[in-house]
Amino acid sequence: MPARPLVLNSKTPVLIGGGGASSGGTSSGGGGDAIDMFSLLTWSGLREAMEGLGLRVQIKRSAAHCLLTFCLSPDLCPGRHRYEIKASTKGISVLASDQVGLLYAAQTLTQVFALHSKPYQDDGSVQVEVPSFELVD
Repeated sequence: MPARPLVLNSKTPVLIGGGGASSGGTSSGGGGDAIDMFSLLTWSGLREAMEGLGLRVQIKRSAAHCLLTFCLSPDLCPGRHRYEIKASTKGISVLASDQVGLLYAAQTLTQVFALHSKPYQDDGSVQVEVPSFELVD
């Protein structure tokens, strides 16, 4: 049986945030390497892809309470330009070894939203189904 998709609703903003990660794997919110979320989402085309589906995107400085999180941690994701993406019914998390890995992950998510998400109308709002998956690159 396939995994259930993540369902996003156009009535609720999709909160996107990022930060560094400790060696324990939890977001530090304010510590670690800073991530320029606006530039990341703009250069990768991810924000445009999500908004093109009718979703409202809200960018936060920290990963706390976000549905889509980006974390930078060379300790948890060793190697150069590496990243991991996990998408489930609870949200999407990205862990990368460096800034280039974050950009590659965001570009991959742009492709997922453009090619594999399923938007539909429901009760006056747009619902977007994003498949559950795990990817390590």
